[in-house]
Amino acid sequence: MRHFSVILLLAALAACSTSRWADEPADLVAKGRNISALLGAGWEIAAPVSQLQSGLPEASDPSASDGQTWAAFTARLMAQDELRPVRNNAGEGYAIFRGGVLVDMVLVTIF
Repeated sequence: MRHFSVILLLAALAACSTSRWADEPADLVAKGRNISALLGAGWEIAAPVSQLQSGLPEASDPSASDGQTWAAFTARLMAQDELRPVRNNAGEGYAIFRGGVLVDMVLVTIF
């Protein structure tokens, strides 16, 4: 009976490792991951927005996650980059994507 319990436990652990959450990055930011991988991990990623549009954080507004200002975050944007609204299991915010790969993210709201 004890061997059966151990085998059952191992089977349950193995089943958990194949879930989509097994690939969730530990830091919830996932720098270097591409958009399709993040979408597969349950992220919501909206279409690119202009950093000049209204409704974005003020230059001095701090990130809810790491305290960096909006101005410091957007200073990383290069001409070919995309600024996209994102939502993941940590919160809502904005991300910089370069060639479809996440460069950095700032959270406005933490869950």
